[in-house]
Amino acid sequence: MITILILVFAVITTLWLFYWAIVRSFILDSAQDELCRMSAALDWAIIEDQIGAKTEAAQQLSKHLEYPEAVRAISLFQAIIARFFRPVEMKTELARERIIFNNSQPWLREMWQRKTQVYVKAAMANSPACWLPLALVLLAGIFSQKIQQWWDETISATEKLKGKMKGEKLPIHA
Repeated sequence: MITILILVFAVITTLWLFYWAIVRSFILDSAQDELCRMSAALDWAIIEDQIGAKTEAAQQLSKHLEYPEAVRAISLFQAIIARFFRPVEMKTELARERIIFNNSQPWLREMWQRKTQVYVKAAMANSPACWLPLALVLLAGIFSQKIQQWWDETISATEKLKGKMKGEKLPIHA
């Protein structure tokens, strides 16, 4: 019985280390590369004076793409906590971003959505313990608009966590 427990522990530990050292690194490298490519594409659009490149949406997007290495530090747990302790701020920020990007050029809107997906991918790669609860929440989200709203606000909180890489502190108010 002890041998089986030791074997199970060794297999789980090996799989966990393999994920953390190899798979997670690969995911985060690809996320960081994607953000760098988006930043370069946005810079090129600004240089070529593409339509919409000098708008508030482009400036906001450029600001969010400034530190691609932030993907290594964000976690879904942090986003959920920030969203829980600052719900009004998160809802306000999400509404403001929707207004800015819904009224922007289609290429900016697409880039913003891609950036959001990359940050969520990175947060999930850094938070494997969240996968099962998240799957249940997303399944419930199919049937509930409130769950969908909660998920949108959590995504927004995930994006705001990149500020911690620059040394900014996130105030948490109850």
